[in-house]
Amino acid sequence: MAVVSGPLSDLVLAALVALHPGPGGTDASRREAADAIAQAATDQPLWPVAAEAAEGSPEVAATALMLAAIAQHESALDPAVGSCKRPGMGGAITYFQLMPGFSFDGHEKKDICASTPLAARLALRVLRVHMKRCKNCPPSRWLNAYASGNPGRGSPASRETMELWVKLSDHARLRVFPLATTAPAWR
Repeated sequence: MAVVSGPLSDLVLAALVALHPGPGGTDASRREAADAIAQAATDQPLWPVAAEAAEGSPEVAATALMLAAIAQHESALDPAVGSCKRPGMGGAITYFQLMPGFSFDGHEKKDICASTPLAARLALRVLRVHMKRCKNCPPSRWLNAYASGNPGRGSPASRETMELWVKLSDHARLRVFPLATTAPAWR
């Protein structure tokens, strides 16, 4: 599946650059990540949205900005991390610091490392699995689970990611509700 730049990837990139004058990485790595994030969010938003309304929907934008917050927090979009040349603790890989095992969803490490779009889809899958396991939980719990494996266990990483998600969303003029089950909405 080809990943193509578009308005959503531009929104993600603009929010990242506006809040982090030196968000890390290179122009090319930031664009690659933004495009992959936008494609994953469009294909599988975390909040329900009608397929015909997906383009430009707050639900898709909130999903993309949550993935962008994870990538920025976990890797600063450093290409050496994104390409797995510099793995994280416990062997975590890619911009999203996917842990071996469950996060890989049967994919080979080499395939994940070679494909930012695949890594973005796998990161989104991890969020979705935790969302389904913790029915009626707010997004802050999904981020807790992404960071620790447990929706009830907050951590500095999950709090920092949540705060970054809110800032990125504010910049995009999107209201998100990390502590409530309320769907995102444009301002």
